[in-house]
Amino acid sequence: MHKIALLGAGLIGRFYTMSLLNFRGKDEIKIVCAVTAEEAKKFAEEFGIPRWTDDIAKAINDPEVDTVIIAFPIICTRKPPYSPRRPERRFYVPNLWH
Repeated sequence: MHKIALLGAGLIGRFYTMSLLNFRGKDEIKIVCAVTAEEAKKFAEEFGIPRWTDDIAKAINDPEVDTVIIAFPIICTRKPPYSPRRPERRFYVPNLWH
């Protein structure tokens, strides 16, 4: 079982959330990060995710998280949101975003 930080609450984030919660059923999304706090809160409430934020670093460095799913285009950021301080994190970046 993975404890996940989901970065992105748009179409791709929704796809991953529905797949993980409905079909896989072994994983837990611990925190969701969106562009705005309001969007993150709404998404978290819809899917029963316990925590939400609009701060990528907070999501990645959440102490309960061992896996980060990046569900937004990397080209939307100036640099990838990887955290060198947390090398134990697994990052999943869909190939279509590179």
